[in-house]
Formats: sequence, C-alpha cells, structure tokens
Amino acid sequence: MEILLDEGLVDAAVRAAGDGEGYEVRDAVLMRLMTAAQASHSDWVTRIARRKAARIMDAGDAGSYELASQWLRHAALAYDAASRFEDWSAVIESLIEKHSRKNKLRPLLEALHDGPWELMGRRPRHAGDCFDAASTLCHG
Repeated sequence: MEILLDEGLVDAAVRAAGDGEGYEVRDAVLMRLMTAAQASHSDWVTRIARRKAARIMDAGDAGSYELASQWLRHAALAYDAASRFEDWSAVIESLIEKHSRKNKLRPLLEALHDGPWELMGRRPRHAGDCFDAASTLCHG
C-alpha cells in the first residue's frame, strides 16, 4: 500500500486497505492514506477513522485517547472536504455527550468540535463554497 501511495495511486491504495483492518496496515500508513484520500474517498475515510476512534473511546483506553483524537481529525477533514460540516458537528457533539465523563478524552473531543480547519486558520467548507488550489475561498 505504501508503494501505491508513493506512486500517487490513491484509488488502488484505498482498495488495498479495504476496511483498514489488515494486519499489514500500520496506523501511520493508514493515516497517510486518509490524508491523500480525504477529498476523493471522504466516505471511506470517515467510516474507517470513526470506527478506529470508537474502538479506543468505547474501550476507555485513556492511554490511547490522543490516537482516537487523531483518527477523528482525519474524519473531520474528510467531512470538510465533502462540504459536510453540519454532519461533522452532529457527530462530534454526539461523541462529546456520550463520553462526557471521560475527563482525559472530553477536552480532546471539544478541541475538534469546531473542526481542525480552525487550527489551519480558515473556516469550514459548506455546500456551494468555492476553493482554489491554495484552499482559499473564491469570491464569485
């Protein structure tokens, strides 16, 4: 899969990754693929990233909450790439409510509430928005 990514063959890499559960798919490689595929395969990215994060959060694995947050960041960026900010808001609000008593996790989820795009200094994409190659809002 890494070779496919290196060659820019994102479609083939997504097919090779499948559901992201293969023993040979390391987290770092899968996250690299998610970054490359967030616009072209946003549904795949959100499904896999949310599942990976849920396993950690539902197990109460406090030592891995930062990893769960990284998975959810990939999901948020894929929702953004698909102009589905409202869907992301519903997802993260539900997770914040569900895990409200997990004191180590809650701040990580709250930091993702407005989306990682806030950290990148821009607003989320909404249906109808236009972005140029530099990801700045087009006016027109």
